Amino acid sequence: QLEARAEETFLRGLHHVQPEVGYSGPKDCAGELRGLCALGLMRCNYPDILTVLAETLADPDAGARTLAATAVGSNIDEAGAPLLRFKLLLGDEALEVMSAGFTGLLKLTPEGGIDFLERRFLDGPSPDITEAAILALGDSRHPKALELLIHRYSEEPSDEFLLAIAMTRLTK
Repeated sequence: QLEARAEETFLRGLHHVQPEVGYSGPKDCAGELRGLCALGLMRCNYPDILTVLAETLADPDAGARTLAATAVGSNIDEAGAPLLRFKLLLGDEALEVMSAGFTGLLKLTPEGGIDFLERRFLDGPSPDITEAAILALGDSRHPKALELLIHRYSEEPSDEFLLAIAMTRLTK
């Protein structure tokens, strides 16, 4: 929150594990902290940030993975786009991780990201993943995404496509 440039603290936090006793056994409660540390390093322009983010995208905690995908997508250059594509192709059991990946990819490479989502996820592996991809397209507010959504809506009208079209806030 203070925009601290505390790289050493963030690096230590990346590896912090905090087991807490739960009903089904110990649970690590530091996942979000690890994700926030990865995000903090990205904002500090840490030189090896893509390596840090790649490792955090594989964290056991969905919150850490979601924040890592958000961090990759909020990077200023396109260098993280292949990393997000790879993560999305591997998939994730947590829908929020996939959503953050879709959104981030569309921020980094809008045109290529739209084509990728259309090819890989609009007729995708599950209805939830498809819906997340559709909503990310709408959230991108890109004219090419609007064209795609209108075309797909005319083929298979659904509430998700209609909502995504409205989310673009664009007129044809």
